[in-house]
Amino acid sequence: MSSMAAQETEGSEIDPIWTTSRTARQIYALGEVDKVRYLVQFKVDLTMMSIHQDITRLLELAASSISLLTLPQTDGTEDGLPQGEERSEQFVLEVSEYFERLDVCFHIQYYEARVVSHHRFPLITVDPSGH
Repeated sequence: MSSMAAQETEGSEIDPIWTTSRTARQIYALGEVDKVRYLVQFKVDLTMMSIHQDITRLLELAASSISLLTLPQTDGTEDGLPQGEERSEQFVLEVSEYFERLDVCFHIQYYEARVVSHHRFPLITVDPSGH
């Protein structure tokens, strides 16, 4: 039995039909490349959703921080902003979270972009003679 037949994919053995000829093995390999491309695209889609959520939270923190910087006399009754020392403490907490999240987002996106840009898909050559 060939080494390809001995490989396992997602916990199940490869169907022996894929080992019967060079062409069958190449078709199987192309399918595996397509799976990898699909998974990479899925990861990119998840990353984009995560980026959207991170940007939303960053904007919320920025807006809240700006509100906490305003003079307490300008607060509306429905704003529910803290007063006195509690206001300063809340500002520090929100600004700290903002910059921590911004830093983490930057590093994650930077390294993910590097990984995706360095990921190479194998080129599969098809021998027209079938050998």
